Amino acid sequence: MTADIIAEWAIRNDFVPVGEHRFRGARNGSSLSIEIKKASLVVISDGVGGTPRVVSMRFKDLSFDEANDAIRGVRALARCNAV
Repeated sequence: MTADIIAEWAIRNDFVPVGEHRFRGARNGSSLSIEIKKASLVVISDGVGGTPRVVSMRFKDLSFDEANDAIRGVRALARCNAV
């Protein structure tokens, strides 16, 4: 996994760039912020009525599923209908 793959995925999946290496969007009823670091990804999920959740994963712990256009390893980024 690389920063470029994550940035390209974010744009393809309707996340809006809000700064260098930062994206905002929605997934599964939650507002999400994605920040791409040098070797990791930080996802902040703001669910309805809940406390924001922060998840940080190193690139080496993530994988990209090309067939489903999905990043594997971060639940907040999964599609509603993903198996």
